[in-house]
Amino acid sequence: MLNGAFDHSFSRACAMNIDNGFVGLWDVKTGKLLKHETMKFVVSVEHYQDHFLVLRHDSLNYYDYDLNLKKKISVKDLKLENKFFYGPHTGII
Repeated sequence: MLNGAFDHSFSRACAMNIDNGFVGLWDVKTGKLLKHETMKFVVSVEHYQDHFLVLRHDSLNYYDYDLNLKKKISVKDLKLENKFFYGPHTGII
C-alpha cells in the first residue's frame, strides 16, 4: 500500500510503502529519487505546515523537506491536543 505527500511548493514528494517500510523523497520535476530509508512499521506520510509527518505504529516523526528527522514524539507521550487517529493508509492530526 502506498501513501504520499507533497511539500508546500509541490516540488518534492515524500512517499512510503507500508509493505516494506520504504520511505522516499522525490524531485517532482525530474522524477529523481533524492533520498530514501527503510522504517519498520511505517503507517502513513502526511504534509503538515512545514514538515513531512511520518506516522509509525509507535511514534510521530517530523521530517524537513530534505527528509532529515527533526522531531520524534512517542505515541504514549502525545498531548491530548496532538492525539491522532489512523487507518491502514492515512493519518489525521
